[in-house]
Amino acid sequence: MSRTQNSSRNIIWGVFANLITTAFPFVIRTVIIYNLGELYLGLSSLFTSVLNVLNLTELGFQTAIIYNMYKPLSENDTDTVCALLNFYRKCYRIIGIIVLSMGLLLLPFLEYFISGDYPPDINIYVVYLIFLMNTVSGYFLFAYLKSLLSANQRTDLTSKANICTTLSHIHIRRCRRLVE
Repeated sequence: MSRTQNSSRNIIWGVFANLITTAFPFVIRTVIIYNLGELYLGLSSLFTSVLNVLNLTELGFQTAIIYNMYKPLSENDTDTVCALLNFYRKCYRIIGIIVLSMGLLLLPFLEYFISGDYPPDINIYVVYLIFLMNTVSGYFLFAYLKSLLSANQRTDLTSKANICTTLSHIHIRRCRRLVE
């Protein structure tokens, strides 16, 4: 496909994915408030905010990756692309280790981040560790491959995947057809 077609497709799916991922959290928050209460929602927001700060460790590294991959991709230089992906995978693993380490260092101080009460029937440390592992797993698994899709102008695939994961509780069969 041409670059124009790729860009058009990326824009359409990107806008649709942003609409879904922006609107759907409001629905989830409403359900959580009515079913579990405000305390659970507050913990979720707190842990998400703390981990978003830790994600700043990346410092725009992905943009630099994508910039360096344009030329080898346009020249079909697969050896260079493979070498770059190998290097990026190592870099993302280092970033993942840093985020994991910083997240674990914050573990003893969790109670100081929480003002007020939290649900007595849950262990906030276990919940935080689940949030941390969810964040860190992206760095260890496929973050470097996402940059390959961006450099290839195929972010529509990541947009479709984001839509599917956001709506997975509702329509799993429809999402399978969407990605195919």
